[in-house]
Amino acid sequence: MIKQVSKNKIVKQFLLGLIILVTLVGWMGTPRVAASTQTSFINKLGPNALKVSQKYKLYGSVMVAQAIVESGWGKSTLSKTAKNYYGIKGSYKGKSVSMRTAEYSSNGTLYYTNAKFRKYPSIKASMTDNAKTLRHGTAWDANYYAGTWRANAKTYQKATAALSSRYSTNSAYGQQLDRIIATWNLHKRFDKKYAAATYTPYKAYTIMKSSNHKIYSHIVNTRGGITSRSSKTYADQIVAIDMKGTKTSGAKTWYRVKAGTKKGWMTKGAVMHTSPLKANVIAAHNKLFKPAVRTQAKTADSSSSSTTNAVATSQAATSSQASSDESRTKETSKTDSSSTSSSQTEASSTMTTASETTETED
Repeated sequence: MIKQVSKNKIVKQFLLGLIILVTLVGWMGTPRVAASTQTSFINKLGPNALKVSQKYKLYGSVMVAQAIVESGWGKSTLSKTAKNYYGIKGSYKGKSVSMRTAEYSSNGTLYYTNAKFRKYPSIKASMTDNAKTLRHGTAWDANYYAGTWRANAKTYQKATAALSSRYSTNSAYGQQLDRIIATWNLHKRFDKKYAAATYTPYKAYTIMKSSNHKIYSHIVNTRGGITSRSSKTYADQIVAIDMKGTKTSGAKTWYRVKAGTKKGWMTKGAVMHTSPLKANVIAAHNKLFKPAVRTQAKTADSSSSSTTNAVATSQAATSSQASSDESRTKETSKTDSSSTSSSQTEASSTMTTASETTETED
């Protein structure tokens, strides 16, 4: 009897341990899988979130958090079939899908209804459309979402608060976004503060310095994903400027130049002798980089002078020879006066023949 009890106890303990082990493995494994999926989704949105939020001056963390909430981490039918990550209703370039959706009444009661939602070709298109909605508001109020703009919201919490009961009928919508942003540190990844810059047309020319400066796709530190390339190929060359940019910090003055076949931004320190007149820049360029031009000019002047003197000497010699020939002709004329009549007759005959020949050629 005692042995039977002990055996039953051992079986029970074994089963209990097995249950605990299975539960523990499941508890440890499931979060890791979920976390990996969620991290992948955030990384998938990341590049576009940085670009779009910077372009429309919004909080990237808020845009990513909204996509997470509205699409259920990209698992919703709407996000899968229509790439609509923000639950925006209506149609996009004539395309839409009809879906059942949950709404809240004015008194906070949850109800379901069918609605038409926009269908997008890509995540970027969906994200950009959402950004435009926040920047341009509604048909009846262009500033309806102005509270989400970085210029008006000093923190992402203020931006999310401005979305509650506006973007969503849920009054706790902002708090929900805040929890996601804090949990996944979205503000540290997507809310980088960039330097502000103003842009004005600026038609001028300049000489690029010989030192190895960089040409940038945009003014440095004004947005994410800025690329650069060396300007060494264009050193000491004359280039055109078509725009001027002024930053609020750092290297403040920038020019957009056309170097070769590409345009790019360079700091003021990378160029020299800037002028609206191309002739002035050409003159400065020749003075700085072509000193041999003046030497060649002097050599050319010297050669010209020598040639002129030689021609003058030759002309003097020719004139002297002509005078000598003329004197001899006069003497011959006096000596041969007796044969003048016959010579004149022959000359007259020759002139007549020449005249007839000329008329025929004409």
